[in-house]
Amino acid sequence: MQMDNLADKVEGKVKEMGGAATDDKSTELEGKAQQVKADVSEKLNELKDKAEKSGGELSDKLKAAGSDLGEKASELGERAKEEASEIAGNVKDAASQIIDSFRN
Repeated sequence: MQMDNLADKVEGKVKEMGGAATDDKSTELEGKAQQVKADVSEKLNELKDKAEKSGGELSDKLKAAGSDLGEKASELGERAKEEASEIAGNVKDAASQIIDSFRN
């Protein structure tokens, strides 16, 4: 696309200069318009490239964040499992003490 823009710029400049040389305002303005169109197209392509790059970087960051969240969730799950096991042991001990107190 850059070659198309360059070709449009050159062609537009030739039309502009030809129109100026022959005092043909219509051709001169057409050449200027063609150059502006090429400049705008070039800027749009640059913005598109930047947006794609930013989107890729954002995607990478989101994937990394998702991976980090997955790791944190796994750690929390393990910790909850350990704490639940400890609580279950405490409940079992307390139940045994209550049963023993009724036996005595």
